[in-house]
Amino acid sequence: MCPNSDPPDEQTEQWLSTYAPPITARLNKAAPGAKLTDMDTYSLMSLCPFDTVAKEVQSPFCDLFSKREFEAFGYSGDLDKYYGFGFLYLPCLA
Repeated sequence: MCPNSDPPDEQTEQWLSTYAPPITARLNKAAPGAKLTDMDTYSLMSLCPFDTVAKEVQSPFCDLFSKREFEAFGYSGDLDKYYGFGFLYLPCLA
């Protein structure tokens, strides 16, 4: 709603299109016929922390991804917060 900030979707979608394709290709190779998309990959990666917190033990979904892949995934959250609520958002509070 703030005219001084961009919606975070644009930046996070751009980053998703950068880091997710190799992960998606690897998952699709391991699961023929699954036809996963990059957004599916993002959702599967999101299940790791969600399921881990819910069950209070590390989720099996976490084992599908490497530490480096999770670092890339985590950066998408950083982009979302920065462009959605970062310093660009502050002028709208006045």
